[in-house]
Amino acid sequence: MPRIRTSEKPEEKAGAPSGVQVVPREDAGKWIAWSADGRRIIAVGDSFESCEQAAARAGFPADQSAIERVPETRDRLTGSGT
Repeated sequence: MPRIRTSEKPEEKAGAPSGVQVVPREDAGKWIAWSADGRRIIAVGDSFESCEQAAARAGFPADQSAIERVPETRDRLTGSGT
C-alpha cells in the first residue's frame, strides 16, 4: 500500500548536513516521490504508478514532484535539494 508523507518539515537526522533529507531504511527498494524542491518525501510506493497516484492524492501532480526508485542497500541513503 502506498504511503503519503504528511510532514511539512524534512526529516533530518543528527549528524546529517543541514537541509539533507534522510531516506528511511524501510523505503529501500521502493519508489519515492520528492517535492519539487527535493527536500521532502511526499509519497512512497511499491511501483512507479502507485507512488505517482499517492503523490497526486497528497496534492502533488506529476509536474510538482520527482519520482525515483531507491536502491536496495544496507548503506544510509540521503537526498538533498540541489
